[in-house]
Amino acid sequence: MSEECFFVLHCRMRRCVLIFVMLVAGFSLRAQDPAVDAAILHLTGAADMEELDESETERFAPFTARPLRINEASRAELLSSSLLTAYQVASVLDYRSRHGDILSVAELSLVDGFSEADARALGCFVSFDTPRCPGDTGAGGKTWGASVVSRYKPGSEDAFKLKCKGEYGGRFSVGFTLQDNFYATFSSRSGRHNLLVGDYRLRFGQGLLFWDGFSLSGYSTLSAFSRRPTGAVPAVSFSSDGIRRGVVYSWSYSTVFVSKEDAGAATGGVHGSLPFRRGEAGMTAFMKTRGKDGARGDAGLSADVQYNIIGMAVSAEAGYRPLDTAVVAAASLRTPSLWRFTGALAARAPGDRHEYAAMAVYASEKRVSLRGREGFGSSVKALEADVSVAWLDRPDKERRQLKLIADAAWQISPSLSLKSRYVRTLRNYGDIRRDELRLDCIWSDGAWMLSSRLHAASSARLGIMGYLEAGRAGQKLSMYLRATAFRVDDWADRIYAWERDAPGNFSVPVSYGRGYRLSATGGYKTRLWHSRLRAYVKGSIVRYPWMAEQKEGKAELKFTFCWEY
Repeated sequence: MSEECFFVLHCRMRRCVLIFVMLVAGFSLRAQDPAVDAAILHLTGAADMEELDESETERFAPFTARPLRINEASRAELLSSSLLTAYQVASVLDYRSRHGDILSVAELSLVDGFSEADARALGCFVSFDTPRCPGDTGAGGKTWGASVVSRYKPGSEDAFKLKCKGEYGGRFSVGFTLQDNFYATFSSRSGRHNLLVGDYRLRFGQGLLFWDGFSLSGYSTLSAFSRRPTGAVPAVSFSSDGIRRGVVYSWSYSTVFVSKEDAGAATGGVHGSLPFRRGEAGMTAFMKTRGKDGARGDAGLSADVQYNIIGMAVSAEAGYRPLDTAVVAAASLRTPSLWRFTGALAARAPGDRHEYAAMAVYASEKRVSLRGREGFGSSVKALEADVSVAWLDRPDKERRQLKLIADAAWQISPSLSLKSRYVRTLRNYGDIRRDELRLDCIWSDGAWMLSSRLHAASSARLGIMGYLEAGRAGQKLSMYLRATAFRVDDWADRIYAWERDAPGNFSVPVSYGRGYRLSATGGYKTRLWHSRLRAYVKGSIVRYPWMAEQKEGKAELKFTFCWEY
């Protein structure tokens, strides 16, 4: 880097640091709570934040400041939140009609379809507020709400982004962004009929026809083998991945959708589901017209089922297209001992893709109470460990891959925990071998947090990355500071590490080269009359002072503002 470039970068960083310090001095800061990160991981099935993408994390962001009112939300609101499956929604509505409102996370865990872990995770995104007395099954009322989220990243190509949402009475809602993204929904008084016009995402079954395609999840946890279908979900997002534009009409447990595709093509389809005592079954069909450029049309049909019985959970879907037939299935068995076993498979005909996976999980009976936590969910298992093996075979491309993942988490004391992960990947193409070892040490007393990570990866050579992070997640003052150093001389050994950001934003920088990275995240949170205001700032700098060849550093500053009523 030339002296002139370094001087310009230095001046920019001085301004960034000055702005950040002024924000810290003038406001109380609150960044995303680590408990929220853990809840997102559980609900998505991912083992680490690095496995997610922006569209996944963004859908949880609105509920961190304005939780879903689970006792007053209509069926349409519960479904469109994408927090609950159709079976869980039916269970909540049935419980409310029979026993009255759900008043706590502990009570939610008693509702059919919710495990203790599900309830604890959802506790970060739902509210148990109610205008009724305990046991009252009468209807409640809610007037209107609105939210505005803006993001400004100086110097970027798309520097300013804005999205707005509004809803009234649980029956009407609208949303739009400055990036040509919008939707409007209407629900009948009973909640049985719903109309959506604009942008949406489709998530039916286990993803064979829509969602992620003919493959097992890329996640590595037990819950990832079974996805959480949510139907047609309105989409107002900074990320365009998976978004369709058209019309969706649903009544009871049936959905009809039409969407416009590229090159003038259109897709139309229908989905029907049937919830029963311990699960639900569904069927999806679609047809895509031929595009203006002569592109070939498409069609598909799938049937899916999710079934839960004591000690066993089964998820499966079979799909058919004119040139493809696929099956994806997973079964999880909880034995009377301390072990759980899961098997999963995905197969696609005429024989060009096969995937198989198996996982064994061990969790000790001993529990450790967490410092700074009280009530339900204030303790965790002293030891949890799992081993998974996944095999991928692509005969059409003559590619094969075997991946082994071993995880372990120890809660040593109420405030200290250790985590480890070992991954070995073997392929007959590209980087034929890759080994990763990661060690995390986390200390937390409920408000203050100190964590460190050492991550080594070996494929071509040996890459090493380590960081130290400190933060405080309090009601009045919270912020996180991280210092990262890395030495990765070959791109095949690159290492990714998720960084904290404003809710709904996503940052997974890559460590490559020889250098360091400094980052800081904080946010301002307050109340104004009946509304909530949140402002976040994220600053980072990357430099490469130990590289033989010159490599330019980079500095970034990003602001996010949220208003909810």
